[in-house]
Amino acid sequence: MADKSSKKRGRGFALGMLLYALIFVTALLIGLRVLADFLSAYEASQPRHTMDSYLNSFNDDHIDTIAQNFAATLGNEAQTAGNSRSAVAEVLTGELRYARNAAECNDRQQVYMIQTEGRTVGRVVLVPSGESRFGMSPWVVSEESFDFVWLLSSDSITIPDNWSVVVNGTRLDQSFVEKDGIEYRYLKDFYGNSLYSLPLKRTYKLENVVGEASFEVYDNNGNLIPVDANFNDDLFLNSTTTPEQQQRAKDFIPGFLEAYVRCLSNSNHAEYDNYNRFKKYVVAGSDIDLRVQGNIAGQHYAHSKGDEVTGITYNRFVDFGNGYLLADITYTLNTIGNQGQVSTVNNAQVILSQGGSGLLATELYTY
Repeated sequence: MADKSSKKRGRGFALGMLLYALIFVTALLIGLRVLADFLSAYEASQPRHTMDSYLNSFNDDHIDTIAQNFAATLGNEAQTAGNSRSAVAEVLTGELRYARNAAECNDRQQVYMIQTEGRTVGRVVLVPSGESRFGMSPWVVSEESFDFVWLLSSDSITIPDNWSVVVNGTRLDQSFVEKDGIEYRYLKDFYGNSLYSLPLKRTYKLENVVGEASFEVYDNNGNLIPVDANFNDDLFLNSTTTPEQQQRAKDFIPGFLEAYVRCLSNSNHAEYDNYNRFKKYVVAGSDIDLRVQGNIAGQHYAHSKGDEVTGITYNRFVDFGNGYLLADITYTLNTIGNQGQVSTVNNAQVILSQGGSGLLATELYTY
């Protein structure tokens, strides 16, 4: 009997130990769970935890909201949200860090500055959520603000005043004009003459531009003009005349230039005959007409034995308005004198007038 009683006590002890072990393990698991919850609540109650999550929150929707708010502050109808978004996204998806602004922090709020590459770009305010766990409350973002002013720049473009410029689908109007009535340096000697309505330029300026402004330039005929390294006064001036005007000038100038050279060189010593041929090409009483007439008396003593225009290059044409046209030319002149034949290259500007009988020259300047 004693043996049976001993065996019963042994089994009871083992069962008791097993029960105690189960209770202990259960208590331990519960304690670990409570500890884990406590640690989780503690971690969530730390502002840095909220800020770490915040820096990972810049998905497409979040970036869109920030970019739209930024674009709304620009007050520039030529600036699209797309340009703003690209610039903002590049910043917010880069390497960001946060720094606590201790001067603004207290029990009711924590303030952090968002920084990138040493530049402060945003400000975030955290407040307690009001949900308490183990007497601790997590922090939530109650306010965010960003400053992207440093991304802004200004850009300008100067074009003829009868051309137009479009940026992001918006045609720039007078409100974008920074300077009007700009003269061409090339034509500086002609301004102020009431005979001509000379072309002028104007400068359009865009403020608060994010990135580079995408200028689309159209000439007075509505043709898109490429904006590139050749976008300068030469291009502008060459576009002021029509192909028909240019061809009429090219048909006229060789005969006029030959008569002009013959009249000045007088190699045939027939100055009045030379002038009679020349005057068919000029406006009577014009500057060039009077100048050649004044030189006739001295032409009898000219020593030239022959002059010949051997080549003409047409550099550009400019429509002066009121029927006046400028032709900028370079011509080669071969002269036979006492020292033999000499070849010279000459640059000239010929002012042509459109009369009832066709083109006539009213002035010639050499330079």
